Amino acid sequence: MQGSILSSEVSTHRNPHNYKTNVYPQDVDCALATITRPRPPVSAERSQTKSVYQHQCAGPSLVFCYPQPIIVSFLESIRDRIQSSIWTTARKERFAYFRSIKLRRMALLCAAVFCLFASIGFISNIRGEHATDLLRSSTSALLTGVMGVVYIVLATRKPRYFPIAILSQLAVIKAMPSLLAASGLVWTNPSYREVVSLYASIATILSALAYTLFFYFIQTEGRHAFRSQTELALAHTIQATLVPIIDTVGVGFQIYGVSIPSDKVGGDLVDLVTLPNGSAVAYVADIAGHGLQAGILMGMVKAAARTSLLNLPSPQALFTNLNQVLPKVKEANMYATCAAIYIQPCSGAGCNIEYALAGHPAIYHLAASGNPHPRLADEQLPLGILPHAIYRSQVVHADCGDLLVATTDGVLETAGKDGVEFGTDLFEQLLLDSRDLSLHEIAHRILTAVKTLGPQEDDRTLLLIRIL
Repeated sequence: MQGSILSSEVSTHRNPHNYKTNVYPQDVDCALATITRPRPPVSAERSQTKSVYQHQCAGPSLVFCYPQPIIVSFLESIRDRIQSSIWTTARKERFAYFRSIKLRRMALLCAAVFCLFASIGFISNIRGEHATDLLRSSTSALLTGVMGVVYIVLATRKPRYFPIAILSQLAVIKAMPSLLAASGLVWTNPSYREVVSLYASIATILSALAYTLFFYFIQTEGRHAFRSQTELALAHTIQATLVPIIDTVGVGFQIYGVSIPSDKVGGDLVDLVTLPNGSAVAYVADIAGHGLQAGILMGMVKAAARTSLLNLPSPQALFTNLNQVLPKVKEANMYATCAAIYIQPCSGAGCNIEYALAGHPAIYHLAASGNPHPRLADEQLPLGILPHAIYRSQVVHADCGDLLVATTDGVLETAGKDGVEFGTDLFEQLLLDSRDLSLHEIAHRILTAVKTLGPQEDDRTLLLIRIL
């Protein structure tokens, strides 16, 4: 009825988020509360639901349409944008070096930042209304220096706490006049030149001290960086020497192996040992860790593996011997995963394949027809953890045209911007699509796909075997 006031009862409806809420145009709190609620899928019809609140004031009735789902979506987008802007991948990469520095080594940088910001605080106090209040001016300048240190630490370590730091600084600034109201350190009737001279002198001293501390910090970290670059260059040299590309055709098989080192240089190893009877043992190993230590241990593993295989060409014996040697020549936190394949040509067609895995991803076995066999997997401990661990091997038959592929986690665990890893399923599908290509072309296609997906964080190694 026109001219009547809408009943005080609140109209209630079921919104697209599947829960009831009171609907008022001005009730933003209700919309905010919906942000953290679950959002099950809804139909298009229900997503168009609108809340209608009718109100009459001094004239014809007015109808306000309040599209609550749109408001909720808008608020959610604001929340997501704020969260994503706090610490993006680009910022992580930008401050990766500073996050790697221990706080003890950051002391020089923090001291330099404090002096620099404190000098800015003193300069800003020159034209302030409380320039003659020495205690208040000094406290304000010191607070500026402290907050400069807080911000540099948060920027490199915990950027999510930036809002708390800003609010804390604003609260201290607001409370400072009342806290320092009874200050007795007031400069009586100074001239403007005297104020400028005092604060400029203090700012100059602090700036010079900041420059000195920055110089020592750069010099100290430069030595660390130079040492790290030297170690990485040496590790790259070791890996290039000990892990060349393998491209061999034997009696009844063809083998291709390649390892692409990362910038940090891991300990990936791919090797082939051919035996006088025409058989061969190929293996892939992944040393835990990066840098010079992983490279040195990788060289030890290769030397010990070749010695073991020439004496007894068996994956099981290889793992047993390596597991007894490694604990004596490595650090406690280091170990190695390995996949070994012993290829024995048969008198008829195909080859017998004896394989063993030690904490390593499964070996892929694709038939010549293109149908994938079950992955060759066996859960066993990595090498070098328990000296007396017992290892076993398995035997399968591979027909002519079959393809066997072993890789490392540097390939399978490469992730894109969305955090989704390359994974075993995509790897196997890529093998199926490329099975008719040469081994070199298959490896190139896989490594290109992985490189396109995301940045290289670890060595990427492939071992491909085709039965002829």
